[in-house]
Amino acid sequence: MGQHEYLAATGKYAPGDTPSNVQRAFAFTLSRQLISEHPLMGVGTNQFKNIIDTDFSGLPDELRLGIHGEFQRILTENGIIGLSLYVLIWIAAWFRLSRTLSWALSHGLIGAAQARLLPLVLLVACAFYVGTE
Repeated sequence: MGQHEYLAATGKYAPGDTPSNVQRAFAFTLSRQLISEHPLMGVGTNQFKNIIDTDFSGLPDELRLGIHGEFQRILTENGIIGLSLYVLIWIAAWFRLSRTLSWALSHGLIGAAQARLLPLVLLVACAFYVGTE
């Protein structure tokens, strides 16, 4: 699945492949390469799409899309430093929300089940946001 080399060589999708699978495999392969070349600072914020449009202009439009995973995109574009800061923001948000929920629980504003469920509802879905740009 996701044989982007086959598409580049033949101009056709391999049997069983879909444009989405090929695009994701291509973005993953390219991002791995860019991460290995620019591990500390990345290639620059919002530069992944520009790199694809410049260096791979011959590929079909459906392959020249952005990275779907937010953590992968941040690591590629902002490097280990940017990813570390991004993760720290999530950790700070988790602790702040936990303190707020503990306060609300101790004052009888919410129940124990709500205090356990709200962090999952509010933060986990956002942490696994999949960009579609």
